[in-house]
Amino acid sequence: MVPAVYIPLKHAPAMVSGKLDRGFFRKILQTFSNSQLQSFTPTSQEEEQSSQSWVEDGYRGFRERPQPIIEDFTTMERQIHQLWAQALNIEPSTIGKKDNLFRIGGDSIVAMRLVGLARAQGLGIKVSDIFEHRQLDILAEVLVGKQVAHETYNTKPFSLLDQGQKSLISETYDVLVKNGKTVDILPVTGAQAILLKMFGLGCFSFSIKGRICPDRMRSACESVVQSHSSLRTVYLSYKESFLQAIFQSIDVPFEHIRTSVSLKSTCQSLCDSYVLENAASGKPIVKFVMVSQSDDEHVLIMRLTHAQYDGASYSIILDDLATAYNDGGVSPPARTSFSEFAYYCAGHRTNSTFDFWKTNLHGSAMTMPPGAPNHPGQSVADVHEIAFRELPPALENITTPALVNAAFALVLADLVQSDDVTFAMFMSTRDIGLPGAQEIIGPCINLNLLRVKLDRSRSVLDLCHTLRDQYTQVSKHGHLDLPEIIAKSTDWPSDSKLRFIVNHLGDDDSTPRPLEGGATLSNADGTHRRFLDSQAFIRCLAKSDGLQVHVVTTSVTMSSKQAGLIARRILDTVKMFTEYPDTILASLCTPKAE
Repeated sequence: MVPAVYIPLKHAPAMVSGKLDRGFFRKILQTFSNSQLQSFTPTSQEEEQSSQSWVEDGYRGFRERPQPIIEDFTTMERQIHQLWAQALNIEPSTIGKKDNLFRIGGDSIVAMRLVGLARAQGLGIKVSDIFEHRQLDILAEVLVGKQVAHETYNTKPFSLLDQGQKSLISETYDVLVKNGKTVDILPVTGAQAILLKMFGLGCFSFSIKGRICPDRMRSACESVVQSHSSLRTVYLSYKESFLQAIFQSIDVPFEHIRTSVSLKSTCQSLCDSYVLENAASGKPIVKFVMVSQSDDEHVLIMRLTHAQYDGASYSIILDDLATAYNDGGVSPPARTSFSEFAYYCAGHRTNSTFDFWKTNLHGSAMTMPPGAPNHPGQSVADVHEIAFRELPPALENITTPALVNAAFALVLADLVQSDDVTFAMFMSTRDIGLPGAQEIIGPCINLNLLRVKLDRSRSVLDLCHTLRDQYTQVSKHGHLDLPEIIAKSTDWPSDSKLRFIVNHLGDDDSTPRPLEGGATLSNADGTHRRFLDSQAFIRCLAKSDGLQVHVVTTSVTMSSKQAGLIARRILDTVKMFTEYPDTILASLCTPKAE
């Protein structure tokens, strides 16, 4: 198709995700008369020149272009060029050397994917490099000569245990031996400890469409468990935390159930019963149940605890299940284990990292929720409120998480009436430098602290840049456990707990994996038990059709009304920030979440 009308724009409108806002174009064009549209119709000569002006006038940064970009690349630029195309899943010819990754559909998830691809080719790149150098040619220049460093670190089994932990092991060794040969025992990471306290067992349901062989699926499940040590790990309570024991192998429970009623209700009932057990019982956790409603419609339920996986693990589980099924139960190749990740992190606790946190958190305190209205005798109830809004236009060089973090910082500051607030955020640590980290099934994440000192004499855009830059710096030092940071880099009480926790999520991996025989395996749903004390989770989902904010807590921390108001106010503030980026913060009129 040849364009008939060319309308020049100073800036191409984008949604908060960074993608082109096509709805904006449709609305604008509907207001044009025929004569106005005619005035934008080019002559033959103008049409011939339009392709060149398209690039020169600043449209570079979007996927749709009349002609492929042809440029001279250096060797490193060409390598980065191909990696960007692969990470974004777009044609290389649509990417120019002056492009900004985050203006052509990139986000933090794409950045993590890019790190994995680049490190597999020997490039010593981290997520912080991508956030600091967003333009292709600049990133390429920075990466010249930066190769993956093959560091040595101690992975001797049991070497991370202190004397007290070793004494506990001697007391419980008989229990562990009954459940399988123990190849290693080590402390849980800081993130695992928090996840075990806040979440119980969970179940994930994978949809299977088409005819499959149950015995072959059983073998595939056993192969995947054998390939990933985190799935052969059990957890033991120890003082205020936990230990994890890795078995060489385990018996993998697999059950096949047929049902004539709703798959959804059957699976929900099963999941509700499977999550009642204690996650830290010292017994294997993983189990599989395949529920079939017909020969062509099934759900595969997998039980886990959040201490065994993170968001990036979903796709790995799907890929490995499909591969093992198609290969007749042959185990996928050995992967880097989560225990190696834990040992690697333990060996990279440096003074400079503690100094960063000491400077960043000097004079700070964990921001506390104001508390729910007191009603004596009222039982504690779960609170889960959701708000949704269409995606607003994006801000230049500001990702969705940075924008939402900035909005939440302002909402939180007004809520607690303090311009110095500290909250936690789930961040991936897969770019720590460990080879093969991108292929680990395990919680390669951490809860890192963001400290915001609001200067209301600055603009909205200044605040967004502050949160963006702080994220970049924190990602360089984000592998330390929170108790270590509190003990060595703050004057906080040792029993300080996280209160407000932000988690940014992207769209689920909905790509069906083909199974031999014509069936497909895809992600469906998940459920977890929660044990929140005085924490409030702010879960942000940037989807293709809009931005969704969940506030998840208990009635002890805030009421449903308060949680709903906070969720809506975050979205209102995001919208306001995108509409008035140059406005001084002190002049903003924001609704109160009362």
